[in-house]
Amino acid sequence: MNDCPPTDSTDRVPSSERSLSGFALFLLLFLFGLTLLFIVHHDFFSPDEADVANLTRTAANFSDFNQKYLGGGPLGKLIFYGFLRTFDLGLPGNQSVACLITFLTCLYCLYLARCFGNFRGFALLIPGFVFATSSPAIAFGSWGFYIYAEMILFSAIFLHLLLSLEETPCLDFRRGFVVFSLMAFMVVMVIHCALPAVVLLGVYFLQRVRLRVWGAEQREGGENFLKVVGAELKAPLLIGIPILALGLGLILFFSSPELGAPRRSLYPLYYPLSDLPKSLEGAASFIATRTIWLFRSVFGIYRAEFIQSLRMEDYKPTFNFGIAFLSLSFVIGTVRSLFLTKSHRFPLALYTILVVAATLTLSLIGKYPYGIVRYLLFLLVPILFLSSLGVRDLLDWAGRLAGLLTGVDRNKKVWRTGITLSFIVVVVPLFYWQGRIAYATAKKAMEYNRDWASELEAIQADQSSGMVWDYYSSNLLNYALPDYTRTDSFKFPRDFMVKNPDPGVTIEEWRDYLNRHETILCLMFNPLERYPDFYEEVTKRFRVTPLPGVRWWYLSRWDRIDPFENRLPSPNDFTTWDKVGDVKIDSESAEQRLILGPGANLYQYVRWTIEPGTEVIGSVTLRADPPTRVGVSVERHGDTPPEGSARKWVQIGPEPTRVEAAYQFTKEHKMIRLRLWAPEESEATFYATEASLRQVQ
Repeated sequence: MNDCPPTDSTDRVPSSERSLSGFALFLLLFLFGLTLLFIVHHDFFSPDEADVANLTRTAANFSDFNQKYLGGGPLGKLIFYGFLRTFDLGLPGNQSVACLITFLTCLYCLYLARCFGNFRGFALLIPGFVFATSSPAIAFGSWGFYIYAEMILFSAIFLHLLLSLEETPCLDFRRGFVVFSLMAFMVVMVIHCALPAVVLLGVYFLQRVRLRVWGAEQREGGENFLKVVGAELKAPLLIGIPILALGLGLILFFSSPELGAPRRSLYPLYYPLSDLPKSLEGAASFIATRTIWLFRSVFGIYRAEFIQSLRMEDYKPTFNFGIAFLSLSFVIGTVRSLFLTKSHRFPLALYTILVVAATLTLSLIGKYPYGIVRYLLFLLVPILFLSSLGVRDLLDWAGRLAGLLTGVDRNKKVWRTGITLSFIVVVVPLFYWQGRIAYATAKKAMEYNRDWASELEAIQADQSSGMVWDYYSSNLLNYALPDYTRTDSFKFPRDFMVKNPDPGVTIEEWRDYLNRHETILCLMFNPLERYPDFYEEVTKRFRVTPLPGVRWWYLSRWDRIDPFENRLPSPNDFTTWDKVGDVKIDSESAEQRLILGPGANLYQYVRWTIEPGTEVIGSVTLRADPPTRVGVSVERHGDTPPEGSARKWVQIGPEPTRVEAAYQFTKEHKMIRLRLWAPEESEATFYATEASLRQVQ
């Protein structure tokens, strides 16, 4: 690859401006590095980070780790696994590695901006500020297991390859081998890089054909188009076909879940899986809305948040000034670059557009997510580069307009002085903002660390008989408190958290667990209120008390409203009550009247550990019109040993009557049931509501 193109003498920056801009650039990098340092000292880590940390600690070998950890490519996994097992840095140590990669990527971007974008003097601060305040660059770049930091770095390497190949008249064996080796390395490290690699080679091919047929390399009399295509296609094919085959092979054997089997929370990013109508109008709506989502997530300004959103509803098409300005700058930079066909900007814009178009096309056929930057990080640096070019274009146009209005020659010293003063006026607030980011990051880190330590202490000190957590919070506690155990806990699986149609847990299992406990401690990554059916079962039985905690982790204590009283589902719910004999519902009754044939019965049970000497009271509200006799009993649920109360027969009429049956058990049992009976000699037709079982200690 070629070094920087030679600098024209007219582009040289005055020494005074060079010194001032150099100091400003140093200050910018210092504040950026300080922000990353504070992130490293922040105790927050995402559930996925905790999951990977637990995997590296518990995996028997690399093969086991490779099967369970679905992120990245095989070489990236191998290096990552070996690094973790060798050095055992823990999450803060790995965050340090990720932040170091991100900081070096920032320096690399400034180098590319100076060499290929002609950003010099004060102008070099534009890409510096754009990268150093970028939310995806910081939030994903500091992710503890640096696949995202690698992707951002690789996006800069792809940009360097693209701009260097623009300087290369032909790909001989040596250059071709270097390009192939770099691309193959990046693809084996991160499978997703196969897409930008193939697109980059396509852009190089188009550029070579354009230059030889219509551009600067056109020979006198022109060249045969097909002959040129054949000659120029050779090198891209020799490199591109193995790269594409490598990428497809890795997808087959080391597939990432985003490449075919996405979790349900990502469905909105795949057109066939989204809720939009499958029509031309629906496809157009998908393209428009997801592109807006993409702009919002790409150009977000970092605000001392330690996690990129995991929830689709947070990617709404709302814009603040910073996002709107950078989005507009990107559009201006891209459109203008397409008209500068003799500049480095043209292949950059073409490459960026084609990669975005390729991901959009794959999303339309359900093969890759489109709509958030998390799955486009291999293009982040080119996008930010184009946005920086757009900002410079806007400033240049503003300068030209100022020159026309004032009549001052732009080459005179007074103009340079005015530029310096304008720089100070504009940049000082930006440094203030950058300083606030570093300060806010440090402040939030200290507050979070303090509150997180208190929350862990509260969890360890809690004496509740039950523990409810989810897939994410269990990963968190397994890492933060590896020795923490609960004898009886309920864990919501990941499919439940992302609302898959088959969530892996039923409402009956949930009721059974709630019925076994008087107090429960709950730690959730998503508040349980997001799952109303399950939360309703809690509020029927428990008082929910939120406990002081930290953001993203919802800690609460549940205390039973009536100690060990379990409100059972309505007896007319035949999905939960078991029927014995001729039991049915009167189809003509709006209130679902029960009809029990002679000797028939139905029952519902709860999972309880009943100690000898414990009294259990079963109760239910009954009414009947015309009056009838109904029996109620409380029994041990199961085959042997049989134990329970005799049937309590009551005559019920039109007025609701609360009927109770009680029994003091003499043996230990695991399940207790409430049973409703019809007389042996006649049927019973009645209404039943508000059934419950209650222990009397």
